[in-house]
Amino acid sequence: MSAALAAVVDRLGEAVVAVSGGVDSLTLAVFAGRRLGADRVLMMHAASPAVPAEATLRVQRQAE
Repeated sequence: MSAALAAVVDRLGEAVVAVSGGVDSLTLAVFAGRRLGADRVLMMHAASPAVPAEATLRVQRQAE
């Protein structure tokens, strides 16, 4: 599985990953960042009253 995901990420060359703050999207963002380099991956997160504050904090911590 990780080899198949790595092949897909490698073909992209750069990526924008929508992150909710949950384990799935953050794992993908970290994986892509490690494969491609942090300068080639952009995490997007929508902070709103509908999104738990803890989720936004997790995204902010990972972005640092």
